[in-house]
Amino acid sequence: MAREKTLHHGNNSLKIAVWNPSTKDYYTPASYDGLMSVEQETDGENEVFYADDIEYATLGSKATKKVTFTLPQLPNHALSYLCGYNVDSNQLFVDTGQKQRFALMYLENRVDVETNEKFRRMHIFYNCILNGFPKNETETDEDKITPCEYEYECIAVNNPDIVDGNKKPVAYVVVDEDTKTKSIFENYGKSVYKPAFAPKV
Repeated sequence: MAREKTLHHGNNSLKIAVWNPSTKDYYTPASYDGLMSVEQETDGENEVFYADDIEYATLGSKATKKVTFTLPQLPNHALSYLCGYNVDSNQLFVDTGQKQRFALMYLENRVDVETNEKFRRMHIFYNCILNGFPKNETETDEDKITPCEYEYECIAVNNPDIVDGNKKPVAYVVVDEDTKTKSIFENYGKSVYKPAFAPKV
């Protein structure tokens, strides 16, 4: 996928969907505004999928992703739930030791450097665990106050219930928008897309 450069992340594009172990599926994704940045570090292998000899998706199997994303702030109820905390009547966080597993999804607006055509890229990280409470990146001085930015870290590992065409567990998927993937983007945020690709023979 070397054909493009990033323009920006679309506002309202961050989605988080908690895993339901009873149904082995995700709950309906929740939306969070103001995604500012996303950084990724990969430890593992990627597998590329093609349609008509054109690379259009990448699956991460046997891979671990460290994902750092920056938002104005996740609501306290969502943050405490994902981190495995209960909030008592005094608004104190009580650690239950049971973090929630979730899917993290976002869109990027990109441009093809050869044709100058704009398109979107979808990132989905399966089986994420939030590392803990965020770092506050707010800066202040006498003249101005920079809007609050919170940096969240999570780890995405293989989800044994999400598999690729070779029945290998998947940690993440990246899909570019085109005529073949139009329906995937139309349903973005309504549910968590699961890979249904067959590798090139």
